[in-house]
Amino acid sequence: MQALTFDPNRDRFTLKKQPLPTPGPTEVQLKVVACGLNPVDSKIREWKSLAPDMDDNWVPGLDVSGVITELGEEVEQWKVGDRILYHGDMLKPHGGFSEYAVHNAQTLLPHPNIDPIKAAATPCAGWTAWRALMDKLKIDACDSLLIAGGSGG
Repeated sequence: MQALTFDPNRDRFTLKKQPLPTPGPTEVQLKVVACGLNPVDSKIREWKSLAPDMDDNWVPGLDVSGVITELGEEVEQWKVGDRILYHGDMLKPHGGFSEYAVHNAQTLLPHPNIDPIKAAATPCAGWTAWRALMDKLKIDACDSLLIAGGSGG
């Protein structure tokens, strides 16, 4: 498969052939349909200190829209062919800037009924908004909130 890899030693991206990633017991393999590009992806240089095993085969890309192609042996809640969406794990080497990726089945979302390209732009921004509202503001069903100029990520 083709993948955009990051070489931490040369601080460079390269398009190259990679073997298909194999899902672990609690993971799925998926055909990537679209992958968003977020500010956190551009900070990959800082990931090196968090992911000491990062090498020149590291595939970034966190916000992924795709279709499940293979299940790990412990995965029961999904099936091959399911359309999914997720925000990836920057500490894992098989991101969405590739034809195929693997991801933890526990953190997948059913794909919304929208274009995959639009869907791939939502996980990081949506999760950030959720955390701001729920974890920081601690809003609940009785609260009112006015958002002025709420657009983009």
